[in-house]
Amino acid sequence: MNMQTSDSIVIIPTYNERENIENIIRAVFALEHGFHILVIEDGSPDGTAAIVKDLQREFPHRLFMVERKGKLGLGTAYIAGFKWALQRDYQYIFEMDADFSHNPKDLPRLYRACTEEGADVAIGSRYVSGVNVVNWPMGRVLMSYFASKYVRFITGLPIHDTTAGFVCYRRKVLQTINLDGIRFKGYAFQIEMKFTAYKCGANVKEVPVIFINRELGTSKMNSSIFGEAVFGVIRLKWNSLFHKYPDLKTKDMKRTLIHNATIVNEGQSVQGSVVIENGRIAEVLTNWKPLSAPCEEVIDATGCYLLPGIIDDHVHFRDPGLTHKADILTESRAAAAGGVTSIMDMPNTNPLTVTLDALNAKLDLLNEKCIVNHSCYFGATNNNYTEFDKLDKHRVLRHQAVHGLQYR
Repeated sequence: MNMQTSDSIVIIPTYNERENIENIIRAVFALEHGFHILVIEDGSPDGTAAIVKDLQREFPHRLFMVERKGKLGLGTAYIAGFKWALQRDYQYIFEMDADFSHNPKDLPRLYRACTEEGADVAIGSRYVSGVNVVNWPMGRVLMSYFASKYVRFITGLPIHDTTAGFVCYRRKVLQTINLDGIRFKGYAFQIEMKFTAYKCGANVKEVPVIFINRELGTSKMNSSIFGEAVFGVIRLKWNSLFHKYPDLKTKDMKRTLIHNATIVNEGQSVQGSVVIENGRIAEVLTNWKPLSAPCEEVIDATGCYLLPGIIDDHVHFRDPGLTHKADILTESRAAAAGGVTSIMDMPNTNPLTVTLDALNAKLDLLNEKCIVNHSCYFGATNNNYTEFDKLDKHRVLRHQAVHGLQYR
């Protein structure tokens, strides 16, 4: 396989993993299959990000990193990684820890389970063939093992290792699941993802692996994470009784081609076609680029303009600092439900968006939480005019605030 292109990416969340990160990256890249790696780095104070950046110079086309501000949780790290991968052409998307508790040599086995054995989700399972855990304290072994038994009992999920974090998802599974609807951040995130995939009709296969406790660094497991799993499972099962899950097999069949339109987007017009798959844009075809797969429905858009949804240039998403009623995630979901696909957020949050630091912090929040296209206003005051020349005019809009009144 060409190492610069790959159908597979391994997502590795990190927080204080300087002892492990280089070794795990090199171990994955040493495999015959040309896996790519995406590191989701949560602001480790130990310099993990700097090590990854050095390695990116050695592996510029295979190693990628998303840096986030602060320890935001395992679940949100994987969701960010899933969305990043779905914006590219990866067909097989893996979860893996950085600490070698998941053996990189098992990655090809999970890959084959999906590519050759029909699995939609392949789980590196500690418990499908006994208890395959090495160097764990007995208390933690029992906690993990019986947690999975408990989950199976409450949910009816036919999986032995429900909390496993060594997983391969087919692209279509992550496209079908509403990733913004995944609630849990810690231990229970793994349960919720497997349960949701199963309820969507995914074929789940457990591949027996041996889990070896980390030798370097510090485990992130704690009692609060475990507690989220115990009590969250009951809520997960209860909510499922009133929720209709999308059908993976039905959605997988539908591809619609909007053919030969004038596509208008981001200040440009170009002749081309758009493929809609599972209700989402899957391909934008210009310059006579061919289809990657046939489409069941073709809409002739000759002579028509194809535009994005409504643009709302004045919204108050209340984030940061005023989120007791709503935040970027809930407000952007409401916007999308109403056909608004692009928003421009006003600067009167807490803190006000009147400094470059506040602006960058808000843009980071928007990038992380907003599900529609977005920009934001930069507030103009009597004291910050020297900042205007430093602004990227393609990313922000200027907004003037004088004596409590705001002008655009």
